[in-house]
Amino acid sequence: MSVEQRNHARYKVAWRSKVAVPGKGMVRGAIKSVSFGGGFLELPFSLPARTVLLMEVYPFVNGQRHTVRMRTQVVYTSLLADNRGYGIGLKVLEVAKMDEKILKMAVQEIAAM
Repeated sequence: MSVEQRNHARYKVAWRSKVAVPGKGMVRGAIKSVSFGGGFLELPFSLPARTVLLMEVYPFVNGQRHTVRMRTQVVYTSLLADNRGYGIGLKVLEVAKMDEKILKMAVQEIAAM
């Protein structure tokens, strides 16, 4: 039985992303859920745990799309249903204060729905 390590509530989203993957360059992905401490990314390939990624995610705040840049770390990878790619659990390592503010506003907006 696994132990829940998440410290914040998770919210379903459908945000596009770009990820700088070591050895593969910039890759498009999809963020499917977020919290204040991490997220769930879908990619067509798996990544090893502890891989550090530079990312851009594109959340919406008040109906406008924003760009948030951050450094994340892979916590786990799992095969998605129907073998349509991989789900990557991420922990946020670093995000600029202004980007963090935008991300928090986007999550708060979703949480209020």
